[in-house]
Amino acid sequence: MRQIFSACIYDIDSMTCCVMNVDKFHADCYYFSGEIAATHYLLRQKPYRVMWCVDYTSLGGGIAKFSRTEDLLGFSACTDYEDLKRNNENLEKKDWFDKAKLIEENPDRWNRINVWDAAV
Repeated sequence: MRQIFSACIYDIDSMTCCVMNVDKFHADCYYFSGEIAATHYLLRQKPYRVMWCVDYTSLGGGIAKFSRTEDLLGFSACTDYEDLKRNNENLEKKDWFDKAKLIEENPDRWNRINVWDAAV
């Protein structure tokens, strides 16, 4: 089974993000796909951060490997605390629980934009 990705283009200063389901990275991220067009469109506007979020990051403490707050914020645009809780037994006892709490606190703060039509 291949990993399923989301494209997350985000700015932590304005808490603005554009998140698109890309499906399988190798199959859907070609130079004229809508997701890539939207990413390029936004990057021409300003220096956004870009993250390819994968479903498997929610499993087995994948976020424990995140060392920067800005990366956790980006991931919070792609997932939520309930997803982490559903995929990690005894989440509250994990040594990376503080990272899960940061994700819990931020999904609703994002101003979500859709630039697909303008980009394409």
